[in-house]
Amino acid sequence: MGALYFISDVHLGALPAAEESARESRLLDLLEQVGTDGERLYILGDLFDFWFEYSHVVPTTGLRILNALRDLTAQGIEVHYLAGNHDFAIGSFISDTIGCRIHREPIDVEWNGTRFHLHHGDGLAGKDTAYRLMTRVIRSRAAIWLWRLLPPALGFAIANRVSGTSRHYTTGKNFGSDERTHSQIEALAARGYDYIVMGHSHVAEESRLEGGGTYINLGSWLGGGAPCARFGEGRMELTWPGDRPLTI
Repeated sequence: MGALYFISDVHLGALPAAEESARESRLLDLLEQVGTDGERLYILGDLFDFWFEYSHVVPTTGLRILNALRDLTAQGIEVHYLAGNHDFAIGSFISDTIGCRIHREPIDVEWNGTRFHLHHGDGLAGKDTAYRLMTRVIRSRAAIWLWRLLPPALGFAIANRVSGTSRHYTTGKNFGSDERTHSQIEALAARGYDYIVMGHSHVAEESRLEGGGTYINLGSWLGGGAPCARFGEGRMELTWPGDRPLTI
């Protein structure tokens, strides 16, 4: 069996052109590695800083990455894309043209006897009540339908501005000290998951849980690194910015 790979919060399109190109190159290197020994790639949300599909118009962000993902799916590697809070409107282009398997709810995976719970991580914090209410509205079918009535140039401009505001909010929030987040993660561990893997907080973390299992937050690609997790040969390996690979 090949390896499982996990990434989150790349936020393609968030940085100036030179930094974007360097970050895309790091991601292309990782996708090449996935193509060599991977069986599945899990993208746990916010691959793009903003993504919204119209019927005949899609953003031009990350074309090299989309081509590389299409190459992976064409060679039979499963690419699972869990919608995040910046790319919740992924749709038929990503699924039909690129070949990704789209998920809009957390994913449970059992792999050779090991159980994973995969979640983007948004909406868990206790102080995010207003955020959860807002999310229900803007992700509704009615809101997406109304958004598509806007001309693409205007819709993209508004969405990019909203995405930037949301990203700064997430980056400045201390999720690690939030009791509601911690209690929900512990409750998941008590259900028998070996690994609970998330993103969203932009802070890389690995911790053993009281209920059993291990919590992993994949961090963010915005800081100049290329954080990812790889599960193969019965063990999890993490690579974070500035760190040597850590096997757990």
